This record gives sequence, C-alpha cells and structure tokens, in this order.
Amino acid sequence: MSDGSFWAMEDVGLGQERVEPIRDSRGAPLSPENARGVIQGAWSIGRVHITPHFRNRSQERDFTTLDVGNVIRYGEMCPEAEFCEQFQSHKYRMRLVMDDSMLEIVLALDCAEDYQRAPLIVLVTAYWRDRDIIGR
Repeated sequence: MSDGSFWAMEDVGLGQERVEPIRDSRGAPLSPENARGVIQGAWSIGRVHITPHFRNRSQERDFTTLDVGNVIRYGEMCPEAEFCEQFQSHKYRMRLVMDDSMLEIVLALDCAEDYQRAPLIVLVTAYWRDRDIIGR
C-alpha cells in the first residue's frame, strides 16, 4: 500500500511470486503457543500492518511501538481467539503488565500469507487495563 500503513523491514510481497499459504485447518484458530510463535516471527522480521484505528488508539491511549513490541516479545497470550466475520480471520489477544497497568493488544494474522515463510500480523487495537482486572 502506498498510504504508509505498513511498517516493514523487508518487502511485504509486492512483485514476488505468490506462494500458497499455510492455512488453519477448517478455520480453526491456532493454539495460543503456535499463534505466539507466528506473531513473534512476524514481528521479528518486520511484517506488521498497523491499521489507522490502531495508530489513532496509540495516540489516544498513550502507548508506543516499544510498548507493543514488549507485549509481543514478553507478554502472555489470552487463551481464546475470536473469529472476525468481516475479515475472515482470527483475532488474538496478548497482554503484559507494565508500570502497574496491563497493556492488552488485539491483532490478527493475515490468513492470505504463509505463516511459516512470511507471516503478517495486523495490529487492530490496544488498551490499558487496571491491574485489578488481571485474571478476569
């Protein structure tokens, strides 16, 4: 895209031959452990799509890309994935306690991409939660 909504350290696939992606069997979400590995892999190679909604929320809710990176690297996966009918993909949640608050991010894996060779994560939204909410 030319609107600058991709944050990437490598070519995100333009001009490359399309490889048939690895898909979830029958639309089932990845296990939390597998999702975490794919998400961390995408983050480490810079295959991240930052949505305008996410960008707006980061300014409104005062969190940074470094905060998001810390959640992805050191945070825990929430156990349940949620299927998004509109985009036909599963949304995953990750969270990490930082500075007496918990930052929870919502992201999706682009199912049109190969999860092993070139996974792409889509940052949907994020929000701070009070420590009192941890565990609920």
